[in-house]
Amino acid sequence: MSKEAKIGAAVILGLALLFFFAPSGDGRNNGLFANRYQLVFKEVPGLEVNGNVKMAGVDIGYVTDLDFCTPQDRKIFGPDANVVVSIATDFYRDIPVDSSAGVVTVSSSLLWLEITPGISEKSLESGTKVRLRSIPSAGGGLANVQVEPLRRLQGQLREVRKLAQDKRMRNTILDMAANARFLSNELRIVSKDTNRYLALAYDSLDSYDRQIVDQLERFDLQIAQSRETLSKLTATTKSKSSQWRQQSEELNNKLHNLGQLAVAETERYRHLSAQAEERLTQVGNPQIVAKLHRAARKSREYAQIAEDLHYITSEPSTQEALKGMAAKYKDQAKSIDDLLRKIESIIPGSIPEE
Repeated sequence: MSKEAKIGAAVILGLALLFFFAPSGDGRNNGLFANRYQLVFKEVPGLEVNGNVKMAGVDIGYVTDLDFCTPQDRKIFGPDANVVVSIATDFYRDIPVDSSAGVVTVSSSLLWLEITPGISEKSLESGTKVRLRSIPSAGGGLANVQVEPLRRLQGQLREVRKLAQDKRMRNTILDMAANARFLSNELRIVSKDTNRYLALAYDSLDSYDRQIVDQLERFDLQIAQSRETLSKLTATTKSKSSQWRQQSEELNNKLHNLGQLAVAETERYRHLSAQAEERLTQVGNPQIVAKLHRAARKSREYAQIAEDLHYITSEPSTQEALKGMAAKYKDQAKSIDDLLRKIESIIPGSIPEE
């Protein structure tokens, strides 16, 4: 190998070492040559993954993980051991075994894990899980918090993370995504037909609406015509009713006059009957017989008139009065006929032929 080649190889090796040993651009060690520790605490209020780790105020690493202590950890480090903080530090940074650690809080957004180095010459070995003396922390913490529910929650989150990384689960999700795409395409096709059907349905509804409106307009016209006809009929009925009342009053007047005439004739009949009864034993007077005959004939005529009026009028009370009057005149005519027959039986040939 030439001298130039050896120099080039040495330069490349030096650059590679500088690359691996230098901190990354975001202030985090690339982890290839980092020291890793697990520090046990009672509480680390506000500390998060990727948080800074300082020793004597100088950045030496960062937080890689936060987890709850296991029951075995409590047996080793005490019952108040709650949190395990995993950190990675620069490979050339040693932490004395008698160091102390705690969370230093400047503000709600500025805090870090501070390690105060001890005076021991013995350092912690990389990969050690240890509980250092605590530096008093500012702010709240886990002292008044039940950590068991949080531990269960973190365990469930790990299970979910593991399930999400499972190949079968990923395949299932991919199948579901493919099915969803297929269904979405089907729904898109169906939606096109649905829009067309909806448009047809809307057209049909519009047609029905127009038919209903036309039918209602026809009903309104018929109702208006019926109202007009009813108004005319009402006026006509009022006029006819007035005429009928006038005719009824005239008929009642005639019936009243007829009743008075009937009363007068009845009195005259009674007078004639009385005279006839007195003279039955005497020789028959032709004039009296003739008068009785005329009275019987008039009674029958009056009865016939009363019956005709009974059928003509529609007033119930007037019909009843005419019916009684007709019956009365019939009885009167029958009585006169009986008297004439009695006279005939006493004085044969005294009743003239009608």
